[in-house]
Amino acid sequence: MIRYVILGLLRHGASRHGYALMREYGDASGLQASVGNFYRELQRLHAAGMVRPVKNPPEADPRRLPYETTTAGANEFDAWLSRRKHGGICTYEDVHSLRTLLALGTSPDDAVRVLEHWRVAINAERELLESSRDEGGVGDDARHAGKAIWIGRRLRHLAIDLEFVDSLQGSLVRDDSRHHAAETKRSTPRQRSRSPRSAAPPAGSPRAEADRVRRSRAVVA
Repeated sequence: MIRYVILGLLRHGASRHGYALMREYGDASGLQASVGNFYRELQRLHAAGMVRPVKNPPEADPRRLPYETTTAGANEFDAWLSRRKHGGICTYEDVHSLRTLLALGTSPDDAVRVLEHWRVAINAERELLESSRDEGGVGDDARHAGKAIWIGRRLRHLAIDLEFVDSLQGSLVRDDSRHHAAETKRSTPRQRSRSPRSAAPPAGSPRAEADRVRRSRAVVA
């Protein structure tokens, strides 16, 4: 996906080096990106003939080589921009949801741990986006307006992801509680119910006298 970010930023703009492209993407999206990923993708695009280096201005840092898009790169970006998915349904998948899907097939403990990592990532990204939104700079021009719309959309997606994590965690906890209760019930030995022993009859009563006679006969026998 970074290749299309680079091609798109270079498509209608001046030549830039990897760090400037990374900063421009971060300013527009509100997200932090790895400058190393941008430089590595620039090298791949250069090898594929989609970008080419240009001469650095005299006052510029010679270690930061600027690039511009080629005709092949512009055509690649334009094709991607207008591409429509044919057949099937459009799916949304990321590393967290994929890990959760696979962990559910191993053990509930693994799934709970993966979900907690996902929750931490959601909260971290939400704080970053909210900070970028609250920093200001959202004006009337198309770029700033686009940034505000993008951040709002991403925050809504994060809220849905967090709701999903809460729901799935709650389901796993309930299933684990039911399993534990069933295991406890199976492991507890059953006790036979015993009839309470009859209380001894009062002394001098007919029943007490009959019992005394039976015991006496048993001794004589």
